[in-house]
Amino acid sequence: MSGALKLGLMGPMALVLSDVLRRFQDRHPAAQVHVREVQPPDPLVPLRSGEVDLALLWLPVREPDLTVGPVLRSTEVLLMAGATHPLAGRDSVCLEDFGDHAVVGGGSIPAYMEEVLNPFHTPSGRPVARGPRVTTLHDALAAVGRGGSSRPSPATSPRTTPGPTWSSCPCATPHRSSGPSSGAPPPRTG
Repeated sequence: MSGALKLGLMGPMALVLSDVLRRFQDRHPAAQVHVREVQPPDPLVPLRSGEVDLALLWLPVREPDLTVGPVLRSTEVLLMAGATHPLAGRDSVCLEDFGDHAVVGGGSIPAYMEEVLNPFHTPSGRPVARGPRVTTLHDALAAVGRGGSSRPSPATSPRTTPGPTWSSCPCATPHRSSGPSSGAPPPRTG
């Protein structure tokens, strides 16, 4: 195997997968893997613009111009909340709790993708308010750290981007009771 591959990874996935990437490089020295960060609030733009050839994204991805590959990784979902947020320090949260607190909203992420981590309604039908709309992971972490909003996130984010201004706890997601967040690589098809 040889040539260049521009690989898009969301948030801290480059850290999580560093051993896998290193083993791939050792086995295929003629291949060049260029890792690019894909922003969770705006995950499809790098694929569509050609900035990346392949990206490991949260599922679902239902776009006519993208093909989804096999699930490569699943993880539980944690709620990140600022240290002074009412949900901070809890053992766990449920979807109904989201009706009482704003969550950080995404940039151009399709609503069906956002719904997986950030529901628009609680199970009883109450709307879930959106706090600041952000376009980068760091903007989302800053919004959470200020305490006014929370952010459901795959468990890798809080574990690899710890901060003194937020805490995390297990969280149910709209489509799973204690939901793993799945990642699969959709390459461009067009």
